[in-house]
Amino acid sequence: MNIYIDKTNLESFLGQNEDPFFDNILKLLKEQLNIHFNFSKETLKENKNLSSLIPLLTSGVEHTNTTFDNSFPERPLKTNTTISFDSNQLSSIYWLDDEGGEKLFNSGAVLMALPGHEINETKKIFLNQDGYVFKKRWRIGEEGFLKWEDLKEYTLPLTEIIICDPYILSKKNGDETIHNLYGIIELLTKVSMNKVSLVLFVKPDAVDYEIDFVKTELSKRLKNSTNKKCNVTIVKTNNEHDRTILTNYKRINSGDSFTYWNDSGLLISKGKELNYESLGDKENLKYANQRVKDFQEILDFLKENNTDYIIGDRKSGFLKF
Repeated sequence: MNIYIDKTNLESFLGQNEDPFFDNILKLLKEQLNIHFNFSKETLKENKNLSSLIPLLTSGVEHTNTTFDNSFPERPLKTNTTISFDSNQLSSIYWLDDEGGEKLFNSGAVLMALPGHEINETKKIFLNQDGYVFKKRWRIGEEGFLKWEDLKEYTLPLTEIIICDPYILSKKNGDETIHNLYGIIELLTKVSMNKVSLVLFVKPDAVDYEIDFVKTELSKRLKNSTNKKCNVTIVKTNNEHDRTILTNYKRINSGDSFTYWNDSGLLISKGKELNYESLGDKENLKYANQRVKDFQEILDFLKENNTDYIIGDRKSGFLKF
């Protein structure tokens, strides 16, 4: 994962060295992130306070991917600055100082910190946990996770949602269960006021709801949540079994299903755990990128052999249609 840092933000971060979480953020920079400074190397060396960062970031590290003289993202920052970002940039962290910074921050598109907020915002990549931890798990249907809304404090900015669950559009024992999908969408977009792209992978013969209705309803709920017209694509495939959700900064894994409750709120899943994995960890990011490649291979096959199985807007920041 990349982080783009303005000079003012770096000075601000170093001034927070008394914060109990300072060392965890420093370790994150040192061990997990590719650092891109939006100023010159000479500026870093000439400033006594900033130059003290060099040994902190390089000691005990055989290789660090650090660049200087970047000018990204383009200024001034705007609400829709991320519209031209590629997939890596959409999953990057930003410490930025710009008059339009609040516009981008309030859009909830990317994980961003204005000067003075570097630690408080970046610690969210640890899923709101106190330590240097990149995973969070819950027991399904037990204290802390009795409904999707219970996980709202772990919501991160996003522009992209990929959901793979072959049976999420099938009914269980005749129960209406699609509200689980709606609950997931509303949960994931709690802090996002920007255009979101959703791609849903399902099994062709496990769809008990009319596809056009599902697409329309998902579009409506995304619009209500983000106040933007969003993109929805539904992909039918027999080549996926694992249940997973990918967004800009996390991967969500489940056991047998993401369909946990019926319309009366009763637990109907035999699954035991739901796992969140932060992509701030290199290993988690690697496996998330491999899953994106899996999905891309499915799309490439369908584009050549059965385009009718790709339904909707066909737009994504992570996948190519």
